[in-house]
Amino acid sequence: MLNAHITDFEHRTGSAEEIDLSSVSREPRRLWETDKIFRCPLMGMCLTVPEQKQVLKKAGVAPKGKSLYEIHEILIGSCENQNRLSRKVENLLNKKFLKEAAPLRDLDEKAFMDHWESAFRTGSYEAVLWAAAERQVLSAKNMAHIFGAVHMDMHQTAQNAAQLAKRLSTVEEQLAGVRKLHRDEVKKGKALSKENSDLAQKCTALESKISSVNEEDAFIPEKGQVERAVLLEEENAALSNRLARMEKELEQKDARLASLEAQSEELQKELSAREEGKEQFKVQARKMINDFMQMNRCDDSCPSFNLCRKRILLVGGITKMEALYRQVVEKNGGIFEYHDGYIKGGVRDLENRLRRADVVLCPVNCNSHGACTMVKNLGKKHKKPVHMLSSSSLSMISQAVQRTASP
Repeated sequence: MLNAHITDFEHRTGSAEEIDLSSVSREPRRLWETDKIFRCPLMGMCLTVPEQKQVLKKAGVAPKGKSLYEIHEILIGSCENQNRLSRKVENLLNKKFLKEAAPLRDLDEKAFMDHWESAFRTGSYEAVLWAAAERQVLSAKNMAHIFGAVHMDMHQTAQNAAQLAKRLSTVEEQLAGVRKLHRDEVKKGKALSKENSDLAQKCTALESKISSVNEEDAFIPEKGQVERAVLLEEENAALSNRLARMEKELEQKDARLASLEAQSEELQKELSAREEGKEQFKVQARKMINDFMQMNRCDDSCPSFNLCRKRILLVGGITKMEALYRQVVEKNGGIFEYHDGYIKGGVRDLENRLRRADVVLCPVNCNSHGACTMVKNLGKKHKKPVHMLSSSSLSMISQAVQRTASP
């Protein structure tokens, strides 16, 4: 998708070196005049989810019942031409970023890119992204650089969100354990308080009885009664000390519990923010795949039409992306076949698949040396064209498919 947009940009404007910058208008592009490559990042990164819903309401489009992806699609679709919604979106972007973006219009391209790098390092680059989209001239190389940086930043956002969710789960487990311990300690404290109260009452009654005896009275307490009173006083003092220690421990645990609850609340807020970024990343990924597939529809006027008569075997690659690889081949009209590259169970299945295939693709970064060698030897044995690829990414597979489709 990126290469297609950049190619379109070069056909319309030529490279930055071919343009007489002195003749180029300093007036910014309108939103519906921006290059398509910037529209998805602008909607996803420069507008929050509440802002997206609010701008739809102001334009007369009810967001209720629509998913985040559907809202994203509506906003991007509005950028195709000047309409009520695209004007509302442009006004919102200018309201948020005009103060910072306007001075960047007079910068030459090198100075602008230096400013972009500085803003991207700080993580606050939304205004500069809007300035890049509305510039009249920006070279294909720098467009690719900016789009790639934003795209990978969204990858990192998704990864950080997953790590944060894992941390939050661990803290919640610890918090549940501390709460259980706190409940147990409260029960023990209540039992000890009751026991201490009972002993205190007994001790008070005994002290009252002893103090009522006058030294001049004929009654002299038995030795055993005095000793028992002393023991009760000692036991009461020990229980009081123990209860004081437990109350202090409970206070400390209460403080720790409050700290963990505060930490959990902060993590919940951070996770919520990360989830929004993750959702935007998913929306962008679906949009990229959809745009990519739309660019590669096959008919008799397409240079990829010859692929319709070929069976493509992919050996290795990222197993979880098999469905995406299949879409790339089948949307071009080819027949897709897949082998995971593991040959410990024997090579018969791999050889049978290779014999049926017209073309074999083998990414070397996802296959062992032995598997790569086996694919090459089987290709020579059955006289099948084998393309060794340096990467298993969608773009690399797509390029290989396009070369295969060329007459």
